[in-house]
Formats: sequence, C-alpha cells, structure tokens
Amino acid sequence: MNNILIIGTGIAGPWSALSAIRQLNLQGQRDAQVTLLAPQTELQQPFTGSNLCLVRGTTSHVDTASRRVHYRTPSGTRCSLPYDRLIAAQLWPCHANATSPACS
Repeated sequence: MNNILIIGTGIAGPWSALSAIRQLNLQGQRDAQVTLLAPQTELQQPFTGSNLCLVRGTTSHVDTASRRVHYRTPSGTRCSLPYDRLIAAQLWPCHANATSPACS
C-alpha cells in the first residue's frame, strides 16, 4: 500500500490532501492511503468512504531514517505515523517586511 502523509496547516494541508486523492483516483490507485496531520480543530473528515484519514496533532519530529513523523495530540499524547511519501504543506504567515510575491 502507498501511504502518503501530509503535514499541513491552514488551507495548504487540506488542499494538498484533496489534490493527492484526486490524482491517485485519476491514476486508478485506489489502495493508497492519504493521511493529513494538522493542528486545526475545525477540520472535519471531508468525504465519508474516501481514502483520507484526518489526524489532529502538531508535528514534533520527522524521522526520515524510519520514515515516521512524531507528533503530539491536542491532549499532549505523543504519537507517530508511518509514511511512504511525505508532503510538508505549510502556510507561512506574511509579515510587514515580507518580500515574497505570495505575501503581496
């Protein structure tokens, strides 16, 4: 099984997860599992019966050797998730002196 783990905040995480599911479905890879690890409490499971798993937590460490992401749940419990592919989809806040075109 192809296990894709997305670490995401803001709109970047859910958007990346839904895009990954769409691409996998277009390629006929329906056995792949997509997991979104995000701290937002307002996120909900978007599709019942889809191959998307929503995990609420904050990433603490990425162990590339063992292909695991360690995180803390909202209650503070330490956990980890395995991955075959990892996507870091972070939305960085813009500040007053930002020079990136995305911040203008």
